[in-house]
Amino acid sequence: MVKYYDGFIKPIDASRYLGIPLSEIYAMLDAGELPGVKLGNRWRIRISALERWLDEEVSKEELSKLAKRLKNVDPKKLEELLGEREREDRKGGPHPQGG
Repeated sequence: MVKYYDGFIKPIDASRYLGIPLSEIYAMLDAGELPGVKLGNRWRIRISALERWLDEEVSKEELSKLAKRLKNVDPKKLEELLGEREREDRKGGPHPQGG
């Protein structure tokens, strides 16, 4: 049997996990773009909520907005990936990441 652990992580851990600068993680939490709860004056992110958030289907605009928050993103590569996704969406096929 597989044991499943669900707990909370700090924003710094989410930053490292997602490859998004910590300041952007806080901005996303404040804007409600990233699932989190405020315990007192500190943000915490439930691991299962973060995993669900990562698995959700997102629009091209949301994906582009998120990609701009990532470190070292090549704009040409981003446009290429978004174009591939759009073509797959029109065909009704799977996305390259398996979604």
